[in-house]
Amino acid sequence: MLKTTLNLSIFLLLLFDIFLLLYFLYSVVVYFFIRVAYVATPKKYFPEIFKLVEINSQTVIYDLGAGLGNFLFAAEKRGAGHLVGIEISPLHCWLGRLKAWLKKSKVKFIRQNFFATDLASADIIYLFLTPKILPRLWFKIKKEAKPGVQLIVLGEIKNQRPWRSFHGGNIYQLT
Repeated sequence: MLKTTLNLSIFLLLLFDIFLLLYFLYSVVVYFFIRVAYVATPKKYFPEIFKLVEINSQTVIYDLGAGLGNFLFAAEKRGAGHLVGIEISPLHCWLGRLKAWLKKSKVKFIRQNFFATDLASADIIYLFLTPKILPRLWFKIKKEAKPGVQLIVLGEIKNQRPWRSFHGGNIYQLT
């Protein structure tokens, strides 16, 4: 009995190690193509962010580079009506969809490069991306998004004045 339990424990540990290795290799390959590593948004920022933006059942929120959608799920708890995560990584998009299904959530994940995404319907756009990509994305947002859209950025967009600030980031509003 002890030997069987020990063998099962070793098998499960080995399986977990193989999963970690495959995930690491997948992450390296994805990074090679898109030059952005997956880093989840620290949830400690959410309470302060949600005090600064108004969210209701009509609010349309886009998360560009959504990963597993943590920001979107937090916004859903605060009553946001339409939540869209744009994620280029097939694995993270699939895991986000699985998470949404398990939570019986209305968060929708689209596997797409966010530079190909139409942002015209967004009321709020959330970004936790590398600083080097933000100027190019800012240009796209200014071109496509409607006036009044709020852009929540963990970090800052150089040479742009924020509408509001919070510890760790800024909110920009298009006029």
